[in-house]
Amino acid sequence: DYATVLEQQASTLTRTERFPEAQKLLEQSLGLRRRIVSAGQENHSYQRQLGVCLERLADILNAQKQAGQALPLLRERQGIAISLSRSDPLDATLQNELLTAHEKLATTLEAQKNVKEALSLRRDIVKLSETLAKASPDDPKARVTLARSQHDLARLCLTTGDLERVKEAAAALDQAHEWLSGLATANALDDVSRDLLKSVMNAQEAIARALSGRS
Repeated sequence: DYATVLEQQASTLTRTERFPEAQKLLEQSLGLRRRIVSAGQENHSYQRQLGVCLERLADILNAQKQAGQALPLLRERQGIAISLSRSDPLDATLQNELLTAHEKLATTLEAQKNVKEALSLRRDIVKLSETLAKASPDDPKARVTLARSQHDLARLCLTTGDLERVKEAAAALDQAHEWLSGLATANALDDVSRDLLKSVMNAQEAIARALSGRS
């Protein structure tokens, strides 16, 4: 269909960082996707395609430092992802797409200095990541995703300077350390995951020093 053609052309432009041109094509595609969904609202495939288009357009806007314009698109994308995930809670693909939608929205909220809402969303990301990790106990990627979500929550908590949030960060990092250490023992960490473990340990040491100084 024509919307797919526009999106493919936008991908080509994005690879060469021709963002304004890619943005125009994705805006055209978004209009088409909206009309398609309006004509067949119960079709989950159409809704999913709309969600992907919203996300890609938001990515383009964020790449151009236009987080304010990306934010409403990501909120809409999140709403679609929530609806689809609830329609089939056992579909791991839909749950992972919801995780991605939450993550992109949280990152954009942080860029907008909306720490309160971003913190709430980071907590939701940890909960969902934990659910997915427990559902796939033999998948090291799911454990790393969980550990990263805990690390990101801790990072944001620490920006507040609030003692209770510092304690929350410490708890999140302890959990992340436990997940990653288990994978390290099983020799299941790649270079990126090892770097994450180092970052977690460095943050733990910094928090320990900070809490020691307050006592």
